[in-house]
Amino acid sequence: CLDSLSLLLLCIFLLRRCNCIDVTSQEIAGNENSDNNDTTKKITDEVTLDVASAAMARRLMKRMKEVKAEAEKKNDDDGEDDEDGLKSWDTLIQLLDHLASSSSEKEEDNNNNDITLENIHHHHLTQNEARKRALYWLSHQDTYDQKEVGTGFLHRYALAVIYFSLEGDSWNRCSSASHSGTGSIKANDCPTDNERYLSSASHRMWDGVNGNRDDTITWLDLSNRNVYSERFLPLELTLLSPTLELLWVSENPDLSGSLPGYMGEFQKLVSLNVHKTSVGGTLPDSLYTMRKLSSLRLYKSKFSGSISSDIGNMGRLKWLWIHENEFTGVVPEQIGNLNKLEGVTLHGNQFALIVKEKVEEEEGAVQDKIKQLKEELARRLNEATMQEEDASNGGKLRRKLIDVDEKEDAKLDGLNHH
Repeated sequence: CLDSLSLLLLCIFLLRRCNCIDVTSQEIAGNENSDNNDTTKKITDEVTLDVASAAMARRLMKRMKEVKAEAEKKNDDDGEDDEDGLKSWDTLIQLLDHLASSSSEKEEDNNNNDITLENIHHHHLTQNEARKRALYWLSHQDTYDQKEVGTGFLHRYALAVIYFSLEGDSWNRCSSASHSGTGSIKANDCPTDNERYLSSASHRMWDGVNGNRDDTITWLDLSNRNVYSERFLPLELTLLSPTLELLWVSENPDLSGSLPGYMGEFQKLVSLNVHKTSVGGTLPDSLYTMRKLSSLRLYKSKFSGSISSDIGNMGRLKWLWIHENEFTGVVPEQIGNLNKLEGVTLHGNQFALIVKEKVEEEEGAVQDKIKQLKEELARRLNEATMQEEDASNGGKLRRKLIDVDEKEDAKLDGLNHH
């Protein structure tokens, strides 16, 4: 049994262990040649940020608040009411504030926190862990001269969080580092080192990324990259929403989760490709508010539920490919309002083939029309008889009545068959 003094000392020791764990900048053991882009530290939710990472979080918060204020002022000046614009940024600011406020007071060199790439290769990071790794990379390892200039600063952080959230070190091309069977680190396929994610070059040069001269991103293509995620993409993706026009994450079978509600914040998005993934669930209502979207490809995934009649509001939609999913319900007739639509694929789902109420309504209208025609012709025939019109005239009217019966019955049969 421990005496009181020993027990007290043990408690103090455990408390110090919990509160003083820190992220270090030491290179991975056994890999003396790794460069500043080697991001293979295991940072758990219990680990606090070091001082430099916390300072980076505060600078990001400051820049986000400035950009958000500028956007709101512009909307006010233009008389626009954009309640959903940058809505997620408030949450991101709160997350960064929480991380920064829980940082350690001083940096400590704790070698026990380092872990080799072999040990964490299959460790799926939480989104908070991904944020911490991105902050650490920005503050300790990134050497890009212009990284804190303008809004592009936020986009660089967003891409880093996306990289870590989607297990970037395990991608099949242009990752910062890839893992071999022996546990060593080697470079995977990439045309140039500048095109690797987390390189010291502008993030506009990273593979699948395109953007403007101010380092804001307009194009993000993560297709066929062996990404892994159980929650689609992190909330930091919304940092790209003011400028992003194309988002492709297709042909990644290990990408799952569902399309988040924040998709409605991407009002400049023109093309969204999520086909051949494990992403599923119902489509968020906010998706139908993306008025500039012209291409929506969700085929061969796991989407379910019904298609909203609000799809009729997506007036610029040209390509709607949603075949081989698990959609149900009735295909909304508002699709007919999409006068720019050039291609649509619906097969391989569980859509209802007939709108029963609509067919019954149309059938009733046809029956009413037939009845009116018969009454009108019968009346005219009766008048002809009473006026003792010649037989040939009466015969023509009778023939016309018979022809109408046959034609309208044929129309009815065709409608029922349809």
